[in-house]
Amino acid sequence: MYFRLFLISFLPFGLPVSNPSIDASSIQPLPTLKPLPSNIQPKNVQPKLPFIIKPAYEDTSFCAKTDCSHYGSCLSCSFPDDCDYGGLVMVNCTTISKFCKKTEQSVVKEAVCRYCYQTEDSEHECDEVRNCSSSSVQLFPTTCRVRQHVICMGRRQFLKNVRCRWTNGYSWSKAMLLSVTLGGFGADRFYLGFQLPSPRFLHSNVNT
Repeated sequence: MYFRLFLISFLPFGLPVSNPSIDASSIQPLPTLKPLPSNIQPKNVQPKLPFIIKPAYEDTSFCAKTDCSHYGSCLSCSFPDDCDYGGLVMVNCTTISKFCKKTEQSVVKEAVCRYCYQTEDSEHECDEVRNCSSSSVQLFPTTCRVRQHVICMGRRQFLKNVRCRWTNGYSWSKAMLLSVTLGGFGADRFYLGFQLPSPRFLHSNVNT
């Protein structure tokens, strides 16, 4: 028994094992793969992104008629690289000479560390989206502009997705304003195209 174990320990490992029951001539080679037709070849096609027109630059023609140091639209400001978002920082600003008639001035302003598109709704105004349904939950892209006195980083005009405020060609905000200010006279209904009751009808209702 020990002699057999001694012989097994000296046998080389990894020797090929032949199976006499299998005929080598019966083994078929693997079939070669044919190339795919050209019409179904995979193509590296980049996905098409929606085409969005960048908003135009801000109208700064008013800078030549006023004190540029009071308006962010007329200033070029440098924010600290390590400022905390939402925190108040002191920024070094310079009046833009091509907008302002006066010579270039340097001023220090207090501003909030944020980009212009991160400003509050009350600090920018947006173009009204038209030809849409106000009952839709879909958001529509429109151009917004930061108000002239606001100081912020980045472009002062940007795109923003907003809800539709336009119904059948009528401005929702204008109808709301008329309802609050002149609603007692029916100005909002007149603006929306509703037929107002005649003065005779109103007089008869008052008498009754």
